Amino acid sequence: MTATIDHAQAFDLLPWYVNDTLDAETRAAIDVHLAECSMCTAELRLLDELQAAVIAEPAPLSVADGKPPWWVTWRRAWWVTPSRLRWVLGVETAAVAAVVVWLLLPSATPEPAAFRTLTAPAEAGAADVHVVFDAGVTEAEVRAVLLAHDLTFADGPSDAGVYLVTPADPATSADPIALAERLGNEPPVRFAAPAR
Repeated sequence: MTATIDHAQAFDLLPWYVNDTLDAETRAAIDVHLAECSMCTAELRLLDELQAAVIAEPAPLSVADGKPPWWVTWRRAWWVTPSRLRWVLGVETAAVAAVVVWLLLPSATPEPAAFRTLTAPAEAGAADVHVVFDAGVTEAEVRAVLLAHDLTFADGPSDAGVYLVTPADPATSADPIALAERLGNEPPVRFAAPAR
């Protein structure tokens, strides 16, 4: 005598039917159901095709050691990791990549200017003079001193308030020592010395 089976039970047992792992009585009950149910018959055809495809496709194992390739292991480990931890790992990886790129890119910051003192050789012409004006000097007084000696600013002021002045006419070959003495005698000038 064959046991009867309802549609839901038969449908759920179809994968075991295809794998031939059911006992004889249950298998016979499903055979009876399949003769009457077109839906389960269609599902059985799909499961048979799936089984044939799985059998035809070799397992992704490396032949040498029987272990799956590294990317399969890594992918499985990644997907069993909790979602929040995956996000943290992703952000950390992006931060490390950004730091590496930042370190490898050439620096866009300019080289700092070389330190220069009053006694260092000037980068100016032979007639240039270093000048320090009094703290309360006005712009008009400075302009009057420069015009009286036919000078113009070449550089400055430095952090210490030192200006480099040069003759307004580049062709002029004034004696820097004499020029420094004349500038030193001007009331708004506190200090004057040749640049070279």
